[in-house]
Amino acid sequence: PARSVSRAGGGAGGGWGRPAPPPPPASLCRLPLLTHFDLASNKIKALPSELMMLSQLEELCLGHNLLQGLSYEVKALQHLRVMRVNDNGLTYLNLDLSGLTRLEELVFSRNHLISLSLRFPSSLLTLRVDGNDLGEVPPYLFEATQLRVFQSDSNPLHTLSHPDFQLRWMKEVTRLEEVWLAHTDVSELPEEVGNLTSLRTLHLGSTRVSRLPSSLSLCSALTHLNLDGCILSHPPMSVVKEGIAAIGQFERTMYNIQHGYAVEVDLHQTGITSFPDFTSAARPHLVTSLQLDHNHITHLPDPLSLLFNLEWMSAEHNRIGRVTDLLCKLSNLQQLKLSANANLKKLPLSLWMCSALSSLALADCPSLSTPPAEVVSLGCDNVKAYLHRVWVTVEPSSTSTSTSSLPLIGQNGEEGRRGGGGEGEEREEGVKTARIATSLDLSRLGLKAVPIDCMLALSLRELHLHHNFILELPPFISQLGQLEVLDIQHNQLTSLRIEIGLCSSLRYLDITHNMIEVLPMQLGRCRALSEIRVEGNPLSDPPPSVVEEGAPAVTRFLRAREAAHTTKARDLAQLMSGGRTVVDLSRTGIRSIPSEVTVIRDLRTLSIDHNKVDEIDTLLCRCVKLRSFSSNYNHLRALPDRMGELVNLAELSVEGNLLSELPSSFCTLASLRTLNIAHNRFSLFPDVIIGLPQLVEIKAADNKMSSLPDSIGTLATLRVLNFANNEIRALCSGVSKLRRLERLELQRNPLSTVPETLAACSRLSYLDFSYTLLTSVPSALGSLPLLHTLLVEGCEQLAAATAAARRSKSERSLLDFLAYNAEYD
Repeated sequence: PARSVSRAGGGAGGGWGRPAPPPPPASLCRLPLLTHFDLASNKIKALPSELMMLSQLEELCLGHNLLQGLSYEVKALQHLRVMRVNDNGLTYLNLDLSGLTRLEELVFSRNHLISLSLRFPSSLLTLRVDGNDLGEVPPYLFEATQLRVFQSDSNPLHTLSHPDFQLRWMKEVTRLEEVWLAHTDVSELPEEVGNLTSLRTLHLGSTRVSRLPSSLSLCSALTHLNLDGCILSHPPMSVVKEGIAAIGQFERTMYNIQHGYAVEVDLHQTGITSFPDFTSAARPHLVTSLQLDHNHITHLPDPLSLLFNLEWMSAEHNRIGRVTDLLCKLSNLQQLKLSANANLKKLPLSLWMCSALSSLALADCPSLSTPPAEVVSLGCDNVKAYLHRVWVTVEPSSTSTSTSSLPLIGQNGEEGRRGGGGEGEEREEGVKTARIATSLDLSRLGLKAVPIDCMLALSLRELHLHHNFILELPPFISQLGQLEVLDIQHNQLTSLRIEIGLCSSLRYLDITHNMIEVLPMQLGRCRALSEIRVEGNPLSDPPPSVVEEGAPAVTRFLRAREAAHTTKARDLAQLMSGGRTVVDLSRTGIRSIPSEVTVIRDLRTLSIDHNKVDEIDTLLCRCVKLRSFSSNYNHLRALPDRMGELVNLAELSVEGNLLSELPSSFCTLASLRTLNIAHNRFSLFPDVIIGLPQLVEIKAADNKMSSLPDSIGTLATLRVLNFANNEIRALCSGVSKLRRLERLELQRNPLSTVPETLAACSRLSYLDFSYTLLTSVPSALGSLPLLHTLLVEGCEQLAAATAAARRSKSERSLLDFLAYNAEYD
């Protein structure tokens, strides 16, 4: 029992517990053998130094005592696996426990901790700090890379980010399975929670969290989510009541919408009260179907027009009272279902422009007056005909409230008249007025964005937006097919949208004094473009020499650039449709891997050579079927830490980058056969590749390595080693243990000797020692039965006999010479 090993002189003097006589010498001899020591409930106020004699101690229980701190000497317990210091009086802890490499569990529950500045070992699996006064997460939590359980509930914790390290722990401690944050002041769950792909349990009960991030859908292992006492606005409470599966489905849908992966959006019976926000979505044009039945949506807003490839939409059993006039922009819409919307009074007159619309459901809409019920009963074609008839008979006598602030100028040059009338009539008449406008001047109005209403001007030929603060052109500028003049000088544009290439009538473009660096290649499709002004931009593509030749030269340059990309774009499209598993984006000028690539689950081969990529998206590590990855001659400074998740990767080539080390997860690439890290900045041999069971070839030429480790001999499957043009002065003995080695290239190194033991590599067929400092070549190499090439060109200090053989200008003569010496040595 623990108390039989207690120290004499306890009580107020700060002893271990009850007074006891000093143990006999025999007991002291046995102390180092103790592995479990339970000192709970002994009123201990301080740890005695004698405790450090227990060198084999594995479990230490100090709960329910009076400790106010821990001694740094606890680092001496090198075998410690479990330490429990719960229910004490700890207030501050500032210890370095990173040296306790066997420590797996730390418990500091129910103390008075205000700060926990511990340095954690990577072996830690469980950390419990619940019931304290912590206002932030432990700053060095990211060091516990193997952590499985983190319990920090019942703390005044207000954020999961640390002032110095932000959310680094969520990016590096990715194996977490349980996170307990109940009864804290946390108000926001960051998007980085999506990195915790192994998370099974998440407790957020009685917190201030009102919104769950869409990235939570990436936590595919999550089976228990506690939200008791939380008042959520996203996802809706109706989804929360359905359970974790419904929450996961909802968050996956919202994540796909925001990141541009959504093609078929299903949000029926989710309890949403407004139309999904597609204005901040990455690629809304990818959406082809939209299911919104049985919700509480009150209107279909203007951003619906962003889904210009939408083919099918259902919003039945809602509370829709108004539908945007911009519905006419959905030129691919084939089916529209709006049944059981009791508040719907009118359909937009512009709906007749949806030429592909063939099915329209409007049953159980008792308030609908335009079109009337008798027309609705005749079918979709008759509804469109009715709306078209009303459209052409409306007098353009007034503009809508929403367009009244825009100086729409008609063909006669006069500003459109503004009048009264109901909201629906104003909107319809505003559309009519916009339809006949040919010129629109919105210059010097302080605009930060192009108003959506100006895009209603289907016949617009001139658009003046100069001297504003516009950051980007809207995507629906592509609808202005008759636009001839676009003046957007003196704004804050950083790029032009690719949709501008659909403005086929554009003949004058002024983008002077913006911040545009690259013109989109799609601009080359504007064959009518006769004048383009680009002064005052940091333009690099097209080059200035092309710009100086005028608009025709620019369009020719851009068309040639687009033609060069057509084949690769078609290959990518086929791949996204499931037709191929190989993507080649070499020499395309990309700066990052397209997100469309990272979602291809069956991707086998990816090549991004000769580009400007400076970082590999960690999302690529989800392509677990990837077997070959090539990123030669880019600007990479590091590979993602999650690289080890590519368990099927067999070939990796990152030649010509700025790499100096490989991530620690590299050791898990059990299928890797070929590694090319040539022409980088490695000064040390990457030890993380030692132990890879199938590695056959290493190319590490043109680096700064000064030696090879002896452990390289454990790579029993190696056949090719290329360390040319490094700083290697001697060959380690480990190379001689590579019995399957066939090719060894060490040219252009300050190598002075070659060990005789190299002859043990009986399969060697190619040796290159050119331009080294060799003074002799071991004669034993001549006995290698398969050796057919030995290059020693430029080795001026070779022995006289070898030099004489080289003067015969025959490699075979040198091999014969060596073989002769080996036989008669």
